[in-house]
Amino acid sequence: MRLFFLATLLGGLLVFSGCSGTGETPLQQERGAWRDADEDVRVEGIHFREWMKGRLLWDLDARTATYYHEDEKVFFQQVGVVYHPPEGGQSVTLRADHACYETGRRRLQAEGNVQGAGAQGFRFRADSLSYDLESKNVKSPGKVLLEKDRLTVEGIGMEGSLADQTFVLLSSVRTVFDPPPVVR
Repeated sequence: MRLFFLATLLGGLLVFSGCSGTGETPLQQERGAWRDADEDVRVEGIHFREWMKGRLLWDLDARTATYYHEDEKVFFQQVGVVYHPPEGGQSVTLRADHACYETGRRRLQAEGNVQGAGAQGFRFRADSLSYDLESKNVKSPGKVLLEKDRLTVEGIGMEGSLADQTFVLLSSVRTVFDPPPVVR
């Protein structure tokens, strides 16, 4: 049996539509009793694009997306997101092993091998990163590494704004500038 679904996810940010598999209904047998699966919607191999007024706003790829309606959360595994600011400017990319999007609060928490690029061409790495879609503010409590060309800046804790693309490292800041190679 084909199960067709249309589920609004991410508080209007994402709308999934499609079909999922064939075969038995999504019930699991546990100790002899039938029960509904824990998640409300699970999608594998997802690619999503959101457009606003004819402009691409979001581009998202993930190995899996699991939606929990009651908790108002979507969990992603092996996720990649590209945000294209509607006012123009440089796109910002984010990749992580895991991410959780709180649909009601409109917050994204990425964890595990968080990497990205944007903000005047800087690349960044961190263990975790949170992003508030309303305020467009980003935070990372742990070690953060920023790189651009021959400049490397690292520190503990980061706060920033995607609205004006500014970022501040909070403590233990270390900057290394590699001089250009000597040409003979």
